[in-house]
Amino acid sequence: MALNHQKSSAKKTSPTVDEGYKPSDNSAKKKKGKSKSASSKKAPDMDHDDMINDYKTTDSNVMDWDRLELFTDGDPEEEKMLINLFVTNADETIELIKQQIDTGNSEEWENATHRLKGSAANLGAKNLADICSKAEESSTESKEAKQLLFRSIQASYNEIRDALHKRLS
Repeated sequence: MALNHQKSSAKKTSPTVDEGYKPSDNSAKKKKGKSKSASSKKAPDMDHDDMINDYKTTDSNVMDWDRLELFTDGDPEEEKMLINLFVTNADETIELIKQQIDTGNSEEWENATHRLKGSAANLGAKNLADICSKAEESSTESKEAKQLLFRSIQASYNEIRDALHKRLS
């Protein structure tokens, strides 16, 4: 569901979880422009460097700052609280995702990547949400494929965490 950005004299309301950012269609495309079926559970056939390069970010797409401000009604205290909550929960969820690589529990991998995708999307971390979407769809992949996806999740999260900490300082 797209957010309506029309200006009005009424007070803005924060978007709900259901109105959160939806990963772009680009997240479901393989390298070299080949489409990936939405129902497919196959991870792309790439090495770690290819995967990282597919998700290289610039400051403008690390975070959708407008999304964050909309979500917090521009309240700096609410923004600080939301950022701290996101970082705390993301740290825990990323640790859980990492553990699922070794346990091979596909259902827990899928649940954890879905949780991080939703949190990232609601905050405005589009790139992380896209990577988590791909990881969620790859819950039955090999340990090696999950390791590559996890490294991409970790790299994207590190960029976002750094940008959020910079914003708070």
